[in-house]
Amino acid sequence: MAGVPTSRACNACREQKKKCDGQKPTCGRCKRLQLACVGNGLRRFNFKRENFQVVQGRARQASKAQVTGPLRPGPSNTETQLISRLVSTLEIKDIRYDIMSYGTFILDLPRHVGSSPAVDASIAALVSSFDVLRDTRSRPGALALHINAVSTLRKSLQDTSQACTTSNMAAIWLIYVCKHLNGANDQSVSHGEVLVYLIYETAKTGQLDNIDPILLQLLSVATVCESFLNPRIHLDQNFWDIINKHGLPRPMMNAKGHAMLSVEPQTAAEIAFYIRDTEKYLYQIRCTYNILLADYPVLVTIVEKVSKDALQPGASLRTLRISSRYYAAFGVMLALTCTVNRVIRIYDGAIPELATTAKRLVDDIISNAESCNKYRPISAGFMPVALMAAWASTPDGYRTAEIESWLITYQSDFESEDYMQWARNTKQAYQKIEERWLAKMGRPAMTEMGGDKGDFDPSKEGCTIL
Repeated sequence: MAGVPTSRACNACREQKKKCDGQKPTCGRCKRLQLACVGNGLRRFNFKRENFQVVQGRARQASKAQVTGPLRPGPSNTETQLISRLVSTLEIKDIRYDIMSYGTFILDLPRHVGSSPAVDASIAALVSSFDVLRDTRSRPGALALHINAVSTLRKSLQDTSQACTTSNMAAIWLIYVCKHLNGANDQSVSHGEVLVYLIYETAKTGQLDNIDPILLQLLSVATVCESFLNPRIHLDQNFWDIINKHGLPRPMMNAKGHAMLSVEPQTAAEIAFYIRDTEKYLYQIRCTYNILLADYPVLVTIVEKVSKDALQPGASLRTLRISSRYYAAFGVMLALTCTVNRVIRIYDGAIPELATTAKRLVDDIISNAESCNKYRPISAGFMPVALMAAWASTPDGYRTAEIESWLITYQSDFESEDYMQWARNTKQAYQKIEERWLAKMGRPAMTEMGGDKGDFDPSKEGCTIL
């Protein structure tokens, strides 16, 4: 047997086989004989040897029972399998493939599995697209799931009673992320227009309080990004009143309580709107430029600190995430500042500080591209936008060869993308604005940057300022 209890007598009484009265701290016998009372009240077990043949036989029987007994079934339900794959993706600790770079709402996705066919199809497409990027698995399979997700979402949106739901909005956002992971350039599918319509309709029915504020913030960011490419998207004050009421608190604050207006989605949306008619909104563009320049040194200081923390040996995943997030915010701010700076140079080109600032912005973007190389591909997904903005706006071809080299490097992560074409189109857009302004002022059409107009591809227009 495993063991049987014995007496709780002290060691001295047990050696002499005398009855111990168990008095504490010294039993009566030890006190009378002036002995050290050790082990008084200690519970002991006496283990007995068993027959080895019997034990071996039992072990053999137990082993046989385990083999012949029913195995625990693996995930067989489709939803269970999808949750398992999703959780495996979320548990990846490699900062390069940190899918949380797309927003913390992804952590909430497992509980949405099964909420609607559109969400399930979109999550399946997301996981498959991520696997292709990470493990170079079958790309056609991921694209097939992407197409299925879009088709399922369209069917769901046809039901007017269920169109304005959290599930459909989450599905649209997931498909938007899949589009980035797959490197799809198809501009015929406008997620932004659908999102604006759904947000307005949901606000009318009073259901926006049921939408996760984090998801609503992500939807506004996706809409803003598309508004740069799609002139049909107009984000008026009514839209932002809805987002501010039901979304996350704004403005964004840094650790010292400084309001970071330059990285607010609304600031980017205003720039996208202003550059559609730069001459009309030149005053607003200049004011926005001052806001961006005010946040510039603040972000530089923060990025320098978090980058040093991330370079420490054994830096935690949380530290690396913080570093990549601030690099992303800085990259977006630099891209916006480059854009606004280039527009102002068209009208105020005689001010030398504008060109000096533009070169400093280009220097910072190239430096960030080098620092964020270790975060490719997903955690550095913001970097191509900054590089394209730098290439299109750099004065007098300043460091263009280096920018092109980094664009090619980052484009290798998403082979179907053509970052250089987007950059050429944006550069051509600046040149068209400058030519119109010079013609109005009665000056020769000599652009600041020159460039081959034959590079322009209207089928891939990358900027609404055209």
